[in-house]
Amino acid sequence: AMTAASFAFTAMIDAARQFNAAIAEVSTLLPDVEGEIESITKASRELARQYGGQATAQAQAFYQAISAGAGDAAAATELLEVANRVAIGGVTQVTVAVDVLTTAQNAYAASGLTAADAADTLFVGMKAGKTTVGELASALGRVIPQATAVGFSFDELVAATAALTTQGQSTNMAVTGLSGIMTQLLKPSARAVELSKELGIEFSATAAATMGLAEFMEYLVEASGGSQEILAELFGSTESLRAVFSLAGQGGVKFNEILG
Repeated sequence: AMTAASFAFTAMIDAARQFNAAIAEVSTLLPDVEGEIESITKASRELARQYGGQATAQAQAFYQAISAGAGDAAAATELLEVANRVAIGGVTQVTVAVDVLTTAQNAYAASGLTAADAADTLFVGMKAGKTTVGELASALGRVIPQATAVGFSFDELVAATAALTTQGQSTNMAVTGLSGIMTQLLKPSARAVELSKELGIEFSATAAATMGLAEFMEYLVEASGGSQEILAELFGSTESLRAVFSLAGQGGVKFNEILG
């Protein structure tokens, strides 16, 4: 029979094998620069010591960070420091944190959004809304490109999602609603174009981005006299209406609070 010691030894050998395999994968992404792979090997072990978990998981997160655009060991290590704090504070896996942070950073590169800024925003959203960092991470990935096309900031996107979750919507439902709003702003229906002419308002992504989502919703509520029928005709899709009515009412108050 195997003793406890030999079991432990086998487990150690397995862990070492997995770690070496993960590091070998990272090396396929890195330019052949002296000391880079050693830095990542050392940082993976160090981060595992500091934040818990396995060094292999850290090496896998390095692979993800570098393939998403972190150019070298130093940039990737800086990103992983933030991702580990997000993972611990948000009770999620480090790879989930790396995913949302790199998606946000890459999409908002022009506005200079850093991983640390994105992390702060996610924590505010988690605290203020009825949501988790894991839920925000998986749902927001779908709409971040759309939000940058409209011109909404990462802060606005997270704050609006968090506000909607305080009004009884799930994170996924909130993000689907916001996606519906953005779709209609990017390509308004013929009815929305006609109606906005009648009301004498500008209904477009440009107007929404210039005013900011919170102010734009207030502007629409004022122009429509708060009429749900008019708002429904402007936005058209049923997915977006739940979000529209919420942001035009109590959810809008919450949205402004969270943005602050």
